Amino acid sequence: MGGLFCVLNGAASARAQDVKTIIDKTNAVYLKMKSMQALLDTEIRSDNKLTGRSLADIKTIRGKSAYIRIRPQSQTTSGKDQAKSSTLVLDDGKFSWLFQEREGRYIRRPHSPMVFATITNGGFGLPYGGLNPSLNFKLAAPATVEGAPAYVLEYAPPNQADTIVSLYIDQKTYHLRRARVTRVTRPVYSVTTTVHNEVLNATIPESAFAFRPPRGAIEVRPTTTEGSGPTVPTMPVVPPPIKK
Repeated sequence: MGGLFCVLNGAASARAQDVKTIIDKTNAVYLKMKSMQALLDTEIRSDNKLTGRSLADIKTIRGKSAYIRIRPQSQTTSGKDQAKSSTLVLDDGKFSWLFQEREGRYIRRPHSPMVFATITNGGFGLPYGGLNPSLNFKLAAPATVEGAPAYVLEYAPPNQADTIVSLYIDQKTYHLRRARVTRVTRPVYSVTTTVHNEVLNATIPESAFAFRPPRGAIEVRPTTTEGSGPTVPTMPVVPPPIKK
C-alpha cells in the first residue's frame, strides 16, 4: 500500500504543475547558474540492447572556462585502458585544447565559447542554456530517477514524427536529472544521459581548467575541421536553448 500511495501521490503532484510552471522553475535554476560541475553517464541502446556507454566529467564557469573529459566504457576493457582512451577538451579563457590520450597528441586553438556552449546548449542533450517555452512540450507520466520523483517533459521535433525527446526534472529541486532521445520506429534507438553529482555555483579554482601537455605528447596543427569541436556523445535531437 505504501508503494501505491507514493505512486499516486507523485502522479497528483505532477498534475498540479503545468508545463509552463515547470519550465519557468527549471530556467530559474539554470539561467542564473554561475558555475557547474557534474558527472554525465551516457548510454546508447538499439532495440534495448546496450551498444555504447561513456562517462563525462564536466566543469564550467559561465562564459569563461569549461572542462570536459570523456571516458568510453567497455565491458571488455580494463579501467586503466579506458582511462588511456579518454578525450579531454577544455578552455582556460585564453586557449581551447583537445587532447586524445591514446594517440598522445593535442591541438591548441584560440579561446572560443564553443566548449562552454557544448555543455550549456545541449551537447549532451541537457539544455543547461534554458528550456525554450515556445516549444511544444507536453507533460508525460511522472517517473523516478535513482529514487527521486521527476517530472517528464516530452518534445517531438518538427518533421521527425518517430523521435521523442524526454527531459526528466527533479520535482523538488527542478534540476535536470536525465535526458533521453528515442527513435520509436524499428530498430528502436535511444541515447540517455543521466546526471550524477551535480553541484551548481560552487567555487571552481582556475587550476581546474589549466592544461599541461604530458611528457612526450605531440602538438598537432589543427586543420579546418580537426579540433574544431570536442568528440562528445551528443544527442541526435535536442530542443534549442532559450534565446536571451
